[in-house]
Amino acid sequence: YISLINASVSHPDHGFCATIRGIALAIVSGYVRQPHAVQRPLLTIPECDVPNLLVFDLDGTLVDTAPDLLGALNVTLKAEGLGPLGIDEVRMLVGAGVRALVERGLNHHGRNVPESRIDELMKVFLAHYTDHIADASRPYPGVLDCLLDLKSQGWRFAVCTNKLEAYSVKLIRQLKMSHWFEAICGGDTF
Repeated sequence: YISLINASVSHPDHGFCATIRGIALAIVSGYVRQPHAVQRPLLTIPECDVPNLLVFDLDGTLVDTAPDLLGALNVTLKAEGLGPLGIDEVRMLVGAGVRALVERGLNHHGRNVPESRIDELMKVFLAHYTDHIADASRPYPGVLDCLLDLKSQGWRFAVCTNKLEAYSVKLIRQLKMSHWFEAICGGDTF
């Protein structure tokens, strides 16, 4: 079986491993169990010799990258003469890529700038983020134990994210997580 996992874990108290185990169990059993709902087949795939593969999103699922995204966003906002945002604010702004994050950060301050200026600010963001991609980013609690547990059950893993591939690979390498993944695919991979 192959499945895409996007748990969207945005709070450290969420039970990542329990969530992933539940999703994996649903995949293995072929059913999604919902309270007060009829069980439905999740996915039907013919039997084959390919080992089980779980494909995870990266930011907000495996790794809490909000602190380093916040750092890069605040440097970018400062370049535009705007004040910094806090971690809770940035968590509400992430999603749909870096450009959207920069635009939302500007909009949070009521600033509307031309596309050419956003292009310049993207360079500021990416320059800072490249140098600080894993300063404070960490796997969510329970992620590594869960991967170990699932691997012992025969699962293999890959990452598919909208983060550009080079940044995804760099982040995973700096967090010393590369050995877990058969493939790392970013928004520009295909």
